[in-house]
Amino acid sequence: MSFKISNQNIIFNTRTSKIENTIFLNILTKVNSDLKETIILESKEFKKLDSQDIIEALNGLMTKYISYSFIDEYDKNTFSQFPHISYFSKIDDVFYITIPPMIVNAFKKNSIESFLSLKTFFYFRQKSSHNFFNLVLKNSSENINLVLSIEELKNIFNVKEEAYDRFFDFEKALLKPLVENINSYSNYTLMYKDKKRRI
Repeated sequence: MSFKISNQNIIFNTRTSKIENTIFLNILTKVNSDLKETIILESKEFKKLDSQDIIEALNGLMTKYISYSFIDEYDKNTFSQFPHISYFSKIDDVFYITIPPMIVNAFKKNSIESFLSLKTFFYFRQKSSHNFFNLVLKNSSENINLVLSIEELKNIFNVKEEAYDRFFDFEKALLKPLVENINSYSNYTLMYKDKKRRI
């Protein structure tokens, strides 16, 4: 199935905590293997977390939202918003967790969520990563060349203009890890070069 869309945008309203992110990544691993909306987690799967830690993390994931929007080929504007998890129940030390269908669809071929690269965003915690990847998606086509100044990059990464005086430091701390993440978790391969250095 092919989708003709434009102006796609994916937003995570609040960054997950470290524990919430650990739980969510575990959930995603199970979703990826089973493609079901209900998954089972056991407390013993987490060495350093007890049941109460998991309950607090799941409560947090129910209050943090993901949204996507796009314009389709008929010029209709679509917007969807959903939490990281819909709800959960616990029997002894076993958690039964229900995931919104949009998250499951992100792992299925021929779904709009897969086409939007929604899955890739799950593996980025930083807002700057989301902003940069949204920029890539909005300009996506084969062999696209984006020319961005260091000031534009700093704006995307939400760092002060006076921070990272040397490009080397900016590259090491922010740019390289982001490009590696995008290349690892998406269907895109990004390469960049510093025009001054002619890499």
